[in-house]
Amino acid sequence: MGISYYVVFHHLYVNYPRMFFFGVFLFLAFLWGSYALLFLKMDVAPVWAILPFVNEWKLYDAVWGDGYFSLFQLVPYFGFCFRLVMLYKTGRSFGKEGAAMVFAVLLPTFARYYFALGHSEYLGPEGRPHSENPYKVP
Repeated sequence: MGISYYVVFHHLYVNYPRMFFFGVFLFLAFLWGSYALLFLKMDVAPVWAILPFVNEWKLYDAVWGDGYFSLFQLVPYFGFCFRLVMLYKTGRSFGKEGAAMVFAVLLPTFARYYFALGHSEYLGPEGRPHSENPYKVP
């Protein structure tokens, strides 16, 4: 039928601990790097990228206008819906539409790199320019 992930990870952890921890380090560096680059483009301190709940708070604050919405992720099912809406609003805050939104929902980490390293400009929550924006990210 197939081999379980537990067997694979346990085998790597026991027999090749350096490779296992190097893989975990690469994964976390890739994930945190996407947040850090996105925060740089949004004029938020990139040091917030390495703190697990704070990075979501800052991202919600920058793309939705209020960080309190990130607390809804703690509610089962409802949090998943909020996460999808936040990914959509991330694309809107960079002026993207259509296929970029689908990309953001299906592959959020790669989409963060796409928004951060692309030619798009951060417009603010809801895609409004800073002059019209009542929230104004510092």
